[in-house]
Amino acid sequence: MIWCYRDIGSKTTQYFKKKHDTLLAYSKSQTWTHNVQRGEIAESTRKRYQKYFDSNNQITYAALQESNPGVFKKLKGIPEDLNEVWLDVKRGAQLTDWWVDISPLKSGFNESIGYPTQKPVALLDRIIKTSSNEGEVVFDPFCGCATTLVAADRLQRNWRGIDFIMLLSDWYSARQEKRLQAAVAKAKAEATAKAKAEGIAEGQQQVYREIAEWNRRRREAEAQGEQFTEPPPGVPQNNSE
Repeated sequence: MIWCYRDIGSKTTQYFKKKHDTLLAYSKSQTWTHNVQRGEIAESTRKRYQKYFDSNNQITYAALQESNPGVFKKLKGIPEDLNEVWLDVKRGAQLTDWWVDISPLKSGFNESIGYPTQKPVALLDRIIKTSSNEGEVVFDPFCGCATTLVAADRLQRNWRGIDFIMLLSDWYSARQEKRLQAAVAKAKAEATAKAKAEGIAEGQQQVYREIAEWNRRRREAEAQGEQFTEPPPGVPQNNSE
C-alpha cells in the first residue's frame, strides 16, 4: 500500500520531494485475514455515474449493464445475481492500495506527543481493522510511543509491544527480560485505561511519561554509583529475588 500525504516540508533541487510511505504486507501462509475497508466515493466518480443512481443512491450490476455496457464488460468478479449493488453512496467504495485520506501528524495536532516517528492513530486503525479481528493479538516489536497498542486496544484486540528505547532492555538480565515485556504491557494498559475518557493522545502521553520518569531515576542512581532496585512501571517489588 502507498500512504500519500501533502506537506510543505523541506526544499529539494535534485529530486521530487518524498511525500509517501510504502506499507508492505506479509503472511506466513497462503491464508490471511483481509477485512474489506470502504471510504467515501470520490466526487469525480459520483459525477461520472450520477445519472445512473436510483432513488436510493445505488447502482446495481443490472442497471450498469444496461446503461453502460462498456464499463460492465471490464468488471471482474461479477456476481451471478445482477441485482446486487455495484455502487452505493452510503456504503462507500472499496479502498484501493493508494491511501490519500490520512494526514501525517504535525506538532500542533492534539494527538501528537512529539515522538519523532509517531504515526496517526487513523493509519494504524485502518491497518489493524483490515488485517485482524476482534479478540486476536496485535504485536508491534518497535512500538515506540505506543500508537499501535492504543489503536489495538480501541478496536478490541489483544496486544503486545516491545521497544528497546523505552526501557533499555540491555540493562536487564536474560531472566528479567520476560518481566520487562510484562511491565511494558501492564504500564501501557493501565495508562490507556485511565486516559480513555480523555482521548487517545493523553493515553499515549501518560505511557511515555511514566516510563521516561522511571528511566530518569535509574540514570541518576547509576550516575551517583547507587544501586537502583526500583522495578519498571507496573512490576511489583519482589523481595524474595
